[in-house]
Amino acid sequence: SPRGPFVTQAARVKFGSSASSDALLGQETPVVSVPPSSSTLLLQKAHEKDTIDLQLDERRKQYFERMVQLKAGEDALNARKAEFKDQVDKFERFMNDNEDKRLRAVKR
Repeated sequence: SPRGPFVTQAARVKFGSSASSDALLGQETPVVSVPPSSSTLLLQKAHEKDTIDLQLDERRKQYFERMVQLKAGEDALNARKAEFKDQVDKFERFMNDNEDKRLRAVKR
């Protein structure tokens, strides 16, 4: 029968092929499970670390892509603010010039 991905995982073994031994021993008997060796635990932890590192790298990539998008948006917003400020300044100069012209015309 198939084993798990690690050597220390329990496998189910069928004893004998005769009907009498199956009746006496049961159809399947679990293999006695032994605690995993330190090298197996180390391999499992290394695999977990690699998986987490890949996830972390992906999240970092997403984060930096988002920061680039936000920076571009911030730059566009600042450009629009500067453009708006220029328009307000021009309008205020226009209003002041018209007020000066009006006052000169009233004096005459």
